[in-house]
Amino acid sequence: MTTASTGSEPTAPSAVVPGPVLAVLAHPDDETLLAGGLLALAAARGARVVVVTATRGERGEMIGAPQLEGTDAVAPTRSQEIAAALTALGVREHVFLDGLAAHVSDPAAPVRWTDSGMAWIRPGVAGPAPTRPPRPSAPATSSPRPPRWRGSCGTCAPPS
Repeated sequence: MTTASTGSEPTAPSAVVPGPVLAVLAHPDDETLLAGGLLALAAARGARVVVVTATRGERGEMIGAPQLEGTDAVAPTRSQEIAAALTALGVREHVFLDGLAAHVSDPAAPVRWTDSGMAWIRPGVAGPAPTRPPRPSAPATSSPRPPRWRGSCGTCAPPS
């Protein structure tokens, strides 16, 4: 069988090694829930796969450990969870967004992005949490609105 556009034999899907894959996601578990199959397939086929996670899911829901919600234990727990998930997916390169920001900003003033949280508005519909982390007093932007990251389950707040 030949392809109509090139007249050449098609490449078997198992032989295709994709180029590098960069996944930028809002918080831990998005890599698995939103892109796990793609990331695992690309890694298994030998592609370089890099995942950047904006936050540590500090204000997220803790399924299986609701007692941790709202505590300082959430971020380290979610960090451990994403490390295990990425290992299972075959992804070897991961960085949190604030880890990238430290390379370009003043190391004496580290940047830390935090999860703005979510709340159930009605069954099956999530929205921003009623309380939000403090906004910076002087965001570095030309826009009159502070910068925001739109994610799968809400919004990541700018660093404070």
